Amino acid sequence: MKARVRGALLAVIVLGIGCGNADAQDDLEQKVKAAFLFNFLKFVTWPPARAPEDGRPYVMCVVDDEPFTQTLAQVVRDKTVSGHPVQVQDRAPGASLRDCHLAYLAPGPSMQATESALAGAAGAGIVTVHQADAAVPSGVIRFFLDQQRVRFEINTVAAQRENLHVSSRLMELAERVQVSTPP
Repeated sequence: MKARVRGALLAVIVLGIGCGNADAQDDLEQKVKAAFLFNFLKFVTWPPARAPEDGRPYVMCVVDDEPFTQTLAQVVRDKTVSGHPVQVQDRAPGASLRDCHLAYLAPGPSMQATESALAGAAGAGIVTVHQADAAVPSGVIRFFLDQQRVRFEINTVAAQRENLHVSSRLMELAERVQVSTPP
């Protein structure tokens, strides 16, 4: 499974890089990230109190990146996860994320802004995804680029603190997994 998914993503990325257009590469990177975010919903189990009720959507929030919000909305349009629709919302920096199931924090001007946003989401059972230069202890998933490829790492300690169960299938796809026990 891991090799097949990575192979498909690699083919898409190589085709995009071959076009030589920086805008096309950036667009492709955003679409790859959006596809990853949608698939993260499929491989995480929320505690019963946080899971969407019958007919209610999974809410994906994007902080401070309205163009990416549009890309993500296009990727998840008309898709469902476990019979639930998926809703994408744009959030301003500092806005509450407590009603989100997954929150993507756009690369920001400072590590402090990312840490502050993650701290605001702590304890709410949210899959937080960020793209800081280094892993942030309170973040559940971090995107990073490796040889022009989008990769991700999973912080199982943060996931445990949020009472989230990350599927072993998703952990197999991660480039890195932190699996120590929380203090």
